[in-house]
Amino acid sequence: MDKKMIEDYIGQYIGSDNIFGYQSTDLVNKYFSDLTDGKIRGFGNAHVSHLNDYPYGWNVYKVNSMTSFRKGDVFVNTNGYGFNGIITAPYGRDKVLVVAQNFNGQNGIYYNKKDEPVDIHEYPISEIHYIIRPSSIDIKRNFKIYEDSDTLSEFIDNNKSNNNTVTLDLDKYNEIIEKANKYDELESNGQQGQI
Repeated sequence: MDKKMIEDYIGQYIGSDNIFGYQSTDLVNKYFSDLTDGKIRGFGNAHVSHLNDYPYGWNVYKVNSMTSFRKGDVFVNTNGYGFNGIITAPYGRDKVLVVAQNFNGQNGIYYNKKDEPVDIHEYPISEIHYIIRPSSIDIKRNFKIYEDSDTLSEFIDNNKSNNNTVTLDLDKYNEIIEKANKYDELESNGQQGQI
């Protein structure tokens, strides 16, 4: 299977429930499904998306001043019906770049519009209440996170080239991924020095 890129969603209208138009959480549910080969899909409005039951290795964090954001994290704003999307890169001290749908809240049955497809936006960190961090293994198995991408090249420093290549057999790769997931789990519990 070819790995997907988050930018592949840009320009699309993604609806997963065939009601209420093309909501931000429809994109997030599609992303979750793509990450897990269709095994999981969130439920509810964006404001409760952090309450879903996620697979082993996935984490939900309440955002505070110490929170670090990673490419591929899903942000959650819990105000009203909520808003969510996929974090792609830091953007200055107080914003992140996100891929999101229905950014201005105009998609839906009340507006009967289809004018806000998935796009890239600046989003203030102060409006992010939770992040959902998929497991490293799910991201690495199914997504290319901005490798060889020029959609966001003006926002991130991706111009450094690395001509060093390492080839690993599948068992060694899986061992490394397992250790990375264990590190992520320990880090989330504040135990990163105990590996």
